[in-house]
Amino acid sequence: MIKECTKGRSTVTIENIVAEKKCMSCGACSGFCPKSAIRMSYIDEEGLFKPIIDHAHCVECGICLKCCPAIDHWKKDAIIGEYKELLLAHSTNGTVRHWSTSGGVINELVRFLLEKNIVDRVLMAGFDKNSKIETSGYWITKRNDLKNNPRNYASRYVVVPLLEKLQDYDEAEKIAVVGTPCQIRAICNRGGGVSATKIFRIGITCSGGMSYKATEQYKQIQHCQAGRMYYRGDGWPGKNSLQGTDKTVDSNHLGSLFEVMFSSQIFKNPACRECHDHFAEYSDISFCDFWNEEEKRKEKEGNSCVIVRSERAKLILDQMIAAQKIEEVRKLGEKEIIQSQVQVLKIKKGTTHNRIPYKYFMMFIDCVYRHRVYKRFGYRTYMRICMAYGKICSLYKL
Repeated sequence: MIKECTKGRSTVTIENIVAEKKCMSCGACSGFCPKSAIRMSYIDEEGLFKPIIDHAHCVECGICLKCCPAIDHWKKDAIIGEYKELLLAHSTNGTVRHWSTSGGVINELVRFLLEKNIVDRVLMAGFDKNSKIETSGYWITKRNDLKNNPRNYASRYVVVPLLEKLQDYDEAEKIAVVGTPCQIRAICNRGGGVSATKIFRIGITCSGGMSYKATEQYKQIQHCQAGRMYYRGDGWPGKNSLQGTDKTVDSNHLGSLFEVMFSSQIFKNPACRECHDHFAEYSDISFCDFWNEEEKRKEKEGNSCVIVRSERAKLILDQMIAAQKIEEVRKLGEKEIIQSQVQVLKIKKGTTHNRIPYKYFMMFIDCVYRHRVYKRFGYRTYMRICMAYGKICSLYKL
């Protein structure tokens, strides 16, 4: 039996975290297990990966529970978290900028870290035609450059058990990880805290992980089940691109069928409702889209909203600007960033998640997902659900 963790009167194990739908599918328990006794298995019914324990090899060390982000959510009072600098920037490489999610600065940062031998390799998610969710974790090295295929590493709107790949990580190595808030938090849990961990942490904002069932349903509606799915890239805000053998379905991201499916909350991992970290507060540097109204009207190629948190990250970013790898557009204010992400922040940092209308809405969402009612939905129904969710969020202040 996996070593238990007592929290109040309840006993916490990996099994009951999964059973209570609190597992964020980050892969940390598998990646950090010293005996490789935990593997991440795809659960088709949920469209998510979950940990499976081999009790014959488990030594009850408790490392899986120590690193699990579901046990301690580390809620902070600050909305953005601690930072050194806030800015808007983009890659100076036109191809990288155009085919990345928003500005291409993460792409440039990863390559800069490798080129300057700051790290030996970088772990990040990317497109994988052989994966059940079309996405896997990759170790990026100098011989495995992402410059030529930036769209393969643009945002993947699925939950990837990325940290499972840390099974072959040697602590003597210098590595970086590009991850969501829960993945970054798990690394800090394992490393003994933010200041203690040696891994360079690149955070990406996350409003909630998405089941692959959304992509499957989208393909069904578009009559293109065998197509490859690219969620962003091709300018900004980018396009959802479903590329089949006999047809391609391209849709501008904002207002598209897939975007309203995402925003409807139907396909979100229920565990993500417990997470209070939107901006990857425990990273060295974190990134997000800048959903500013003027930006949405005028910007066509994309800029990265950059939150610089550590001195090390600030030094690296300054070197990148000096080397003309990236261009700074302007400094940003904290209020600007908050306003550009205000709806999701009302849930994660405000009191909306405790309100009765929100709870009833989530009960409705759970029923729709559990009974697969969404299979009867089209664009208008998803849009109505999005509007209802937005109205609930508008009732309360951050």
